[in-house]
Order: sequence, then structure tokens, then C-alpha cells
Amino acid sequence: MAELSLRDRAKARARKANSEPFVILFVCTGNICRSPLAEQLFAAGIDTVGLSERIRVHSAGTSALTGQGMPAQAAALSTALGAHPEHHQARDISPEMVQDADIVLALAREHRGAVVQMVPRAASRTFTLIEFARLLQAASLDFRMDSEPQPDALPGLLRDLVERASRFRGVVGSPADPESDDVLDPYRRSQQSYDLSAQQITQATKVIVAALEQIGGARA
Repeated sequence: MAELSLRDRAKARARKANSEPFVILFVCTGNICRSPLAEQLFAAGIDTVGLSERIRVHSAGTSALTGQGMPAQAAALSTALGAHPEHHQARDISPEMVQDADIVLALAREHRGAVVQMVPRAASRTFTLIEFARLLQAASLDFRMDSEPQPDALPGLLRDLVERASRFRGVVGSPADPESDDVLDPYRRSQQSYDLSAQQITQATKVIVAALEQIGGARA
């Protein structure tokens, strides 16, 4: 068999990169409340719209309570919202996790800062969860696809989406209140705090899943 040319090998690498699952990493502090809830709700959402085979989600913490499960309040909310918290175990973030992720969704600006400090080259693909949802809403017309893509093309299209969202940051700008891009940390706080935090995560997650469904041409 003839050896592939450099151009053919480059094309083969590009095809492989575009067909490998799109990886999303959610990050908070302890990896027991916010990031696992976001991970679980997102996993449930992409499963509902038929994208779970092409998208992989996981979570980690900047100061994880390693090995711990979710607090009862957070787990109960996850279950009530249709997700599955029972097998979660907290783990620390690593440079390898960040490098392997196509997008990092931090639950607050402090976590985004920690990720970028750990892996500076990840700055353009690291957002807060709410920030990314806000960018998708602001640029919804720009991110629509003209035709229904093939399933194997979806990961590549989503990687392109991340690049375009990063460039759109300068167009949309920052919110008047920077804290509005953060999800409330409910740990060791009231049930009301857990409810509000879950509401913030749910709202942002729905926006992102809807955008990915639109790009993927999936049907529930």
C-alpha cells in the first residue's frame, strides 16, 4: 500500500479531529454542588435531544473535596430536574483535563481564572457557564446553520462554535454587573441558595443545549 502524502495525512488528522466527541468540562470549587449539577443537567439535556453520542461531559473542582458525593440538597435538586447524581465523586482538576476539553465552562469567574492560570492557552475556550449562554443568545442568528449537518461533522461544528463565541466576546462586551456571570455557591447555605443556584444553572444549560441541538440538526 502506498504511503500517504503529507497532505493526505493532514486531511486524515483533520477528519479524526472533527469526528471525535466534543468534550465539555464543568469547573467549580469543591466539585460537589455547582459543577456536578451542571454536568448532570447537561448530560440529561443532550441525551433528550439526541446528541449524547457526539458530546462528552465531565466536571472537576479547583479545590475538590475528593471522593465526596453531592450534598443532599444538591442531589435532590438534580434528581428532581431529571438528572442522575448518585454516582458522582468529586475530583480535582488537572492540566490534562483542561487540555483535553474542547470547552471549559466555569461556574464563576474565579474558576475561569484558575483554569486559565493552569493552562494559559485555554483562555479562548474557557467561559463561565452563564457567559457562554449569554454569548449564544446574543449571537443566535450568527450561529445558525444553513443546512442540516451529518452526525460525524457535529464535533467539528461545535469546535467552530467555541471559536466564534470567543471572538464574539469583544462584540457583546461584559455585563454591567460582572457578578451576573457567576452562579451562586450554595454550599453550606440555605435551601433557598441551593434553589437559586440550580435555577441559574438550569437556565444557562437550557440555552446552550438548545443552541447545540440547532447546530446538530437533532430532533428530540
